[in-house]
Amino acid sequence: MTEKRAAIFKPLGLEIVRRTDTSTGSTGTAPSPQPLEPPTTPREAPQGVHGKRIQCEKCDHCVALLIFADEARDQGGLEDYARLICQPR
Repeated sequence: MTEKRAAIFKPLGLEIVRRTDTSTGSTGTAPSPQPLEPPTTPREAPQGVHGKRIQCEKCDHCVALLIFADEARDQGGLEDYARLICQPR
C-alpha cells in the first residue's frame, strides 16, 4: 500500500514545490533535494492481529487495548496493522 500512496502523492508533492517556488520568486538556483526512498513494507501482509484487553480491577471495564504488531518494522507496517484492526469483520 505504501507504494500506491507514493505513486499518488509524489506528483502532487512535486507540483506543490513547483508552485511554491513560482509564487515565492525562487530563482531555481538552489540544488534540488535528493529523492527519498519510500519506507519498506513488510514482505507479506500480517495474517492476524494479536491484542490484549486490560480490565479495570474495580469495575471490570476495558480500560486499554494493547495491539501487538510484531512484524511491523516501519510506519507502513504499522499502517497495515491499523487497517486490519479497523476492517469490518
